[in-house]
Amino acid sequence: MAIAQIIGGIVGLAIGAVIGALLIMLGSRFVMGKMATFPSAWVAAFTSAVVGFVVGLVMGYAIGAIAPNMLGSTQIVAGVIGFVATGPIYAALVKTNDGAKPTLVQAYILYVIQLAIALAVAFAVVTIFHIPLPGMATFGGQAG
Repeated sequence: MAIAQIIGGIVGLAIGAVIGALLIMLGSRFVMGKMATFPSAWVAAFTSAVVGFVVGLVMGYAIGAIAPNMLGSTQIVAGVIGFVATGPIYAALVKTNDGAKPTLVQAYILYVIQLAIALAVAFAVVTIFHIPLPGMATFGGQAG
């Protein structure tokens, strides 16, 4: 069963990186005026997801070992650290066909656009289709 979970996690991460790459490409069109290449956007999305996972894991262990009663704040701290780390990752890895890369400020704006689109889609899924997502309440009736 552990092998299946690892394979499922890798496949899920790869599919999530595809979605993230498409959002990066769309956001780069708004922010930079030109679209990022899919390979660079995919690598940036994949790398930032892996960094976010590792940061969350390390923060969970660290906070759990030092102050177990504050374990609930792990997601907030890891989210802030992940946000700070994503800007430089995008600035270093995202590029357009002509080799242009976003500045650090553009990379952060790009990430905010990506988050806004993802949150809007998640909100629509929850409110319109009443599909429960982890950590989100459904509105307007029972799910399912």
